[in-house]
Amino acid sequence: MDDATQKDLAVYAKQSGSDLAAVRNKYRGLKTFEEVAAKLATDYAGTYVNAGYFESGQADVWVRFTREPEQSALDLLRNLPYDVQLQYGAPLNAADLEVISEEMFSAVAKYPGVATVVSETDPADDSITVTYRLSRGAAVDEALLRSTALSAGAARSVSKNIPVAVTFVNDPNLAVGSDSPGPRESPTALTSPSPGWAPSRSADQSVLTAGPSGGPRPAP
Repeated sequence: MDDATQKDLAVYAKQSGSDLAAVRNKYRGLKTFEEVAAKLATDYAGTYVNAGYFESGQADVWVRFTREPEQSALDLLRNLPYDVQLQYGAPLNAADLEVISEEMFSAVAKYPGVATVVSETDPADDSITVTYRLSRGAAVDEALLRSTALSAGAARSVSKNIPVAVTFVNDPNLAVGSDSPGPRESPTALTSPSPGWAPSRSADQSVLTAGPSGGPRPAP
């Protein structure tokens, strides 16, 4: 682990109130994990979704695919210094998820009366949240705005629908400084009728244990 990473982890531990030794242990294979994730995203672009760390649980990290990965991908994962929870069954790969998210972001950003917009994807379930702020005094049909964004995203999907949950949030305080005059309003949210995808409920999962003897075994 290089000096820059060590310093970043020390800052993270201090800010989060975590034990530094525990943080260092958790991210002991960070560089290798990032390199493997980047290779998966390149070599298995059609099936790879994303990857990340668990806060706690039976595995250290998770890696998600749209379908059961090839043996060569499993061999890459076994080289990690972590126990890896393998998830597959996600409806969208990383590229498709990004395209749909960006398309909805663009549709909202271009909509008359919208001042600011942010689009984020939740790695826990691949759901998309589009947060926006309307221009002061703008009269906007928000139902039509959301419908327009959903239609734009669906048009870029191979299946012509959005198989993950999408939430639109009208946040009057988005990108507004704390010294702005006037009262701060509460954001309102509306989730689309998309069914979403929750790996803890519907995905096939297994765990690859760290080390050369590690093989896939069912997750409880």
